Amino acid sequence: MKRIEDQPTPLPVRAPAVHMTWADIAFAHWRVPVDTMRRLVPPELEVDTYDGDAWVGLIPFTMQDCRFRGVPPLPGLGRFLECNVRTYVRHRGVPGVWFFSLDAASRLAVIGGRVIWGLNYRLARFERQRLATDLLLNSNTFFCHVQTSFNLQRQQESLTANSQEQ
Repeated sequence: MKRIEDQPTPLPVRAPAVHMTWADIAFAHWRVPVDTMRRLVPPELEVDTYDGDAWVGLIPFTMQDCRFRGVPPLPGLGRFLECNVRTYVRHRGVPGVWFFSLDAASRLAVIGGRVIWGLNYRLARFERQRLATDLLLNSNTFFCHVQTSFNLQRQQESLTANSQEQ
């Protein structure tokens, strides 16, 4: 793992505008040929690769404790389900994320994300069920239906193994 001072891109020095916690998060990724991904992202962005391929990720999570700095908590922003589909890019050498889809179960979060940051948020209906070791998530938007299941115990074991290798 790199130390902060070894990062190629300087970290922001200003205080964050929004505080949020991502809980029950899963990162599922699939390889995509770079030439296929190239057609899907804006031309000014460079497709970032790992092991020679581009990657598309499906990231479902619970957004909680979401609030703007200096503003009391707003109803509808405290806790909601979200799922995004993304790939990894670079702009003038700076790494970033290109979102194909940002789906949230909070109308206020969707409006705020669109108006304040110009993000492509869409209102979605979610069903979430947490069993002893599994997290099941169904997401329905105008464009698609996603059904995912994650084994939390295996994911934790994988994270523990990876952190021991570092």
